[in-house]
Formats: sequence, structure tokens, C-alpha cells
Amino acid sequence: MELMIALLLMTIVVAIAYMALSLTGKQLAGMQNHFSAANTYRSLQHALQEDMRKSNEVLWQEGSLLCAMSPDTASYSFQDSLIIREISSLATDSFKLHIDSAFFGFESLPQMQENELVDEVRLHLSIGKESFLIQQQKRYDAATLMHE
Repeated sequence: MELMIALLLMTIVVAIAYMALSLTGKQLAGMQNHFSAANTYRSLQHALQEDMRKSNEVLWQEGSLLCAMSPDTASYSFQDSLIIREISSLATDSFKLHIDSAFFGFESLPQMQENELVDEVRLHLSIGKESFLIQQQKRYDAATLMHE
């Protein structure tokens, strides 16, 4: 009888320990997914910010955003769930983010024509249940605007 009670208590203790470990594992996996999504977002935001800051001109061309820098050009191609960044065909980064909406404009108006300047980029992105907003602006000097 005492042995049965000891076995029953041991079974309960093992079951509780298993449930606690299982719950902890699920929480850690959720946190890892959240941090991975946030890291992808921050990497894209930083790359786009730096490319726009360093560029002489930002253009909308053939469905891509071009950041013309000397001596290189950074190109951003936007697909449904993927953003590809290429720098003069040497380096390529891919960001697995779903694009909910995108705005490329000049003076708050959408830029639909080819080879036109862009001074504002707004991207509403999501990964799973996480939503992100990237908003970048480019300031041009007077000489660049007069040239266009």
C-alpha cells in the first residue's frame, strides 16, 4: 500500500515536471520567433536607412527602388513575401517579410513613373502575427532638384 502511494506521488511529480518543461519550451520558441522577426525588421530598416542616406539619388525604376551611390548602387526588389537587396550585383541580402502595403513617393505623392526621384518610402510589413512599419525619407540638395 505504501509503495502504491509512493509510485502515485512520483507519477504526479514527473507529470508536473514534464508539463513545466513543455510549457517553458513553447514559450522559448515563441520568444525566439519574435526576436528573429524583430531582427529581420531592424536589419532591413538599417540597410534602407543607410542606403538612402548615402545615396545621391533614390529612384523608382522597373518595380525596384534604386539608391544611386558612388561607386555602387543598391537595388531593392519587392515581392509578396520577400525583399531582395543587391549592391552592384556583388552582395545580396534577402529579407523574408510579407509586404502588406508599400508607398514610394515624392513630395507626398505616389511615384508611378519610371526613373523619377523618390523622397519617401513607407513599408507596412508583417511576419506571422508581428507587424512593422518602415518609414524613411530622403532629403535632396538644391542642385539635385534643379538638375531633375
